[in-house]
Order: sequence, then structure tokens, then C-alpha cells
Amino acid sequence: MRVASLLTGEIADTCLGRKELSGLSSGPYIIQVSDCIDRSPGGQGESGDYSITLSVVSDGASNCAVRLLSCPLQPPEQSIDVPGEVQAFSVEGLSGESATLSISDVAPAVVGPMEMRLFDPDGHRVTSGTIDVSTCLQTGAIAAPLGKSGMYTVLMNTCQGLQVGTYHVGWQAPSCPAVPCVGDGQDRTERDGDRDVPCGRREW
Repeated sequence: MRVASLLTGEIADTCLGRKELSGLSSGPYIIQVSDCIDRSPGGQGESGDYSITLSVVSDGASNCAVRLLSCPLQPPEQSIDVPGEVQAFSVEGLSGESATLSISDVAPAVVGPMEMRLFDPDGHRVTSGTIDVSTCLQTGAIAAPLGKSGMYTVLMNTCQGLQVGTYHVGWQAPSCPAVPCVGDGQDRTERDGDRDVPCGRREW
């Protein structure tokens, strides 16, 4: 895959299947896609289907995240319908907080392990020390230290192959509004991500 600016020349050339670009200038760009390793008999070239996703992750009008993560309520289940699809979510974060980004699969249409990538309002990957806050999980959570206030972007895609299916993604932070308890007596519960827990037992 080669990405080039029609005004300034070539920007990136990679066979990894994904490239993160920053500091781009305004103007038209062109994306060229070709087979990196020709395994066809006689080198006649291979053919097949592919998908291209462009995700703008810095805060602003061009941001591609049309899905909103609002805490503490979990959004409806999400669905990967196209192999290779990347889905983008936006969420407001406060500087100094440590948020929790969680993922869980939805049976029976399990999508398998999902990669979660978190970007700050400037479009930079969120890291914890030298550890990139990106991981492949089928069910679990990662802690995300927030260094800036503003809109964060979460990118979700499958980790292994071109799978499709459904999943839940959730966001929890200390600034999330309190979740009202429901029920009577000792059976009162509140929502914690994708499960109900006894009141006062939510995990942060």
C-alpha cells in the first residue's frame, strides 16, 4: 500500500497492511494498493478482494468517529459485518484520570479477539510509560491514563484474520455519572460495564 500527496510527493509505502500518518498537509492524496508477495504460478499476479479504511483520529470536524461511547451506560452491541472493517468511537476524557476500556464478545456470533487502539485529542496513541495502550482481547479491559482533556478516539478491528461478528465495547472513568441502583433490599444492583453487580461494588 502506497500513500502519496499529489502536491508534495510520496508519504508512505508499506506491506504491513496498516500505516499511521501524522502532520499531513492539506490537499489531495492518492492511495495505491498492490500485492506485496506474488505467490501465483509463474508470477502472473494474484487477485482477490480487499477493504480500505481511512480513520482520522485527531479531534476536529474531520474525525471519523460517528459512534459515541457514553459512560457509565454501555452502548448497544456493535457488529463487524465487512471483513477487515475498522470501527471508530469517540468519548470525552478528562486530564489526569485513568479510564478503563473494556471489550466483551456477544454469543453466538462471536467475532473473536478484537484490537483496541486509543488516541488522544491530538491524534497520538495513548501510552502508559513505554507500553502502548493497544491490545487484542476477546473479553477483558485495559487501563488508559488520560493526559489531556477533550475527545478521545477508539479504533476497533479484528486481530486474527478477516472475521465478522458482534461485540461490546465500554468506557469507565471516575468522572462518569453515578449509576442508579435498581431493585429492592439486599438485591439492589447497578450496572458495571456488561454486567449487574451489587450496589457499591463497581470496579474502576
